[in-house]
Amino acid sequence: MLAAMSLLVACSMLPVGDVANAYTIHVDNGTTLPVDIVVNGTPVAHVAPNSSVALPPSAAGPRPWEIHVVTRQSRREIVSFEVVGDDVDIDGPEQLGRGTRADLSCGRLDVYVGPPLMGPAPGPGQAGDYRP
Repeated sequence: MLAAMSLLVACSMLPVGDVANAYTIHVDNGTTLPVDIVVNGTPVAHVAPNSSVALPPSAAGPRPWEIHVVTRQSRREIVSFEVVGDDVDIDGPEQLGRGTRADLSCGRLDVYVGPPLMGPAPGPGQAGDYRP
């Protein structure tokens, strides 16, 4: 159904010691669907189709975070993941973060905290997975 992947490791993408930006929530919505970002049950942002948003940690409140991305129209969940404690480390030789991805037939959705998701080219998705 959805090709989802948890972010594990990325090479040095953020400045060392940039803790203020380490916990920014990044949403790269390469789909044709408008989506909402929900953190701990509270909607915190709308993301238009084919656009990106970077939410500062202050927009999400204190951790731990339960992050969900839902379609704007039907509130169907596309992806979700948690950020707990010190899941993000930008000071080590291998920068660590948390995130997930979905490859839909209408595009790719990446959501992450820390360094950007690395991985394969977008997959084809499955017929009907783009429903709002």
